[in-house]
Amino acid sequence: MSRTVANILLLTLLKGSGLLLSLVLVMLQTAVLGTGPLADAYFMVRRLILSAINMTGEATNQLLVPEFVRQTARQGAGRARRAMARGGAVLVLGSLVLAGLVAGFAPAVVAALAPGFDTQRAGEAELLLRIAAICLPLAMMGGVAGAFNFSRRRFGITTLARMAPRLVLVLVLLAMGAAAGPVVLTWAMVAGVAISTGVVIWKSLREAGRDAGEEDEAPAENALAESAAAATNQSDGDAGRRRQRAAAIAINVVAQMAMGWLDAGLASLAGAGAVTVLFVAQRLLSSAPGAVNSSVTAVFYTEYSHDAASAAEGRDARGGQVAAAVRISLFMVVPLAFLILVAATPLVQVLLERGAFTAADTAATAQVMRLLSPLLLINAVLAAFLAATLADGRLPLVRIFLWFSLATLGLRLVLGLALVEGAGLAGLALAIILSSCAGALVLGRALGQSHGRLFLGHDLRALGVMLVSGAVAALGAMVPLQLGGVAGLLLSGLVLAGLFVAGCALGRLKEVMVLKRLMLARWRRGRTGADQS
Repeated sequence: MSRTVANILLLTLLKGSGLLLSLVLVMLQTAVLGTGPLADAYFMVRRLILSAINMTGEATNQLLVPEFVRQTARQGAGRARRAMARGGAVLVLGSLVLAGLVAGFAPAVVAALAPGFDTQRAGEAELLLRIAAICLPLAMMGGVAGAFNFSRRRFGITTLARMAPRLVLVLVLLAMGAAAGPVVLTWAMVAGVAISTGVVIWKSLREAGRDAGEEDEAPAENALAESAAAATNQSDGDAGRRRQRAAAIAINVVAQMAMGWLDAGLASLAGAGAVTVLFVAQRLLSSAPGAVNSSVTAVFYTEYSHDAASAAEGRDARGGQVAAAVRISLFMVVPLAFLILVAATPLVQVLLERGAFTAADTAATAQVMRLLSPLLLINAVLAAFLAATLADGRLPLVRIFLWFSLATLGLRLVLGLALVEGAGLAGLALAIILSSCAGALVLGRALGQSHGRLFLGHDLRALGVMLVSGAVAALGAMVPLQLGGVAGLLLSGLVLAGLFVAGCALGRLKEVMVLKRLMLARWRRGRTGADQS
């Protein structure tokens, strides 16, 4: 458990650097573009492409990590490298075809996904979409190579490389300022994705070329070697289950992308500027929790895959892993959700209210963030459930994900159409929360049937301790907020974090104990190194 938590912390810290970039990028983009027609067009296209890029990374991990683990365990890295080349070629070819279709049918795509756009916004969005479509095959190549790196528990370089698109955009905005219009920013995004893909591919080729004699120096390869004997005995009848997983992953990818696109389309019906407000609110709201959720998902999915390759864990033990993944996610996300509830307005004021972004834009964005704050907790559970479900090849994955897609998309569409006209973005926020709850219930029911009861009494107690600690910490954090400005906001965050951890420690949460052991071990290693020097 300590190694898993350490990997999660490493990945979260790395993604935390990306969070800072994301915040700076949102600040610069909104200052330059505001919430006008060009901003709506740019953020709609950016949302579509970001959704496709993110889901490409998740889908390639979910599809290929178990396969690379299995191939490496059976016949070494050479076999896995050949599997990467074969599978990658097919996926990249498919993404090239998709990019061509998106570019060729850009007017139809914009009309379908943003029905509320007027002629000016639609025309700008079509141009930007044709440029951004170049990202699709690049992201697929990076996704395949990144899955190979993750299968060998090499998380660092891949995670850092995926910050390149944000870094390039920040540099362009700093260099050009208001002269950096939507077209320039879209080309900068393409350049950043190309750089990211190049670095990830370089790392995967370096890993694949390692000699078998170097395994003593690579903990991930030792773990693979230990599972080789059991993996060799596995029947090739697993091919059917792998095909089912691939189909389920495809359904999930389409559903996840469609949810993001549906949000943008419904927001376009809420009036001018609504697409930009929703995009900015969701980016600010989900940046830090998204880093946590993706870290937990990536690490636990890799662990599930290694367990499957070695047959080391039974289904009941994996049920305990699901609960552990949910608890770790919530431990890091609950304080963020409460911070948004009490500090959304000053947070948006400090970060965004400058240039073309007005006080009215601040009020609208902060309101959406507060309304969507419960979604942080739901998404933490949903992310853990998704990884656990896809890792269990013995579940009827296709049927489960068809029901998941129907529940999330159907409910979001029906409620969104019913609520957006009268309640605007507030109605859309309610539709998003309820549809996400429905998706989590579908996956939770499937996992419960497979593993038995997922959450035991001590897990529910831990959740209660987190929620109570978060609520008390939020009340305490409201005091320093009265100072106003950056100082008040920073002090409020520190107070909330300190009170939350203290409350969890008083409740003797396992996660706090594990973090304490990791910090003590790191401190002792540092002392030992200092003494030796």
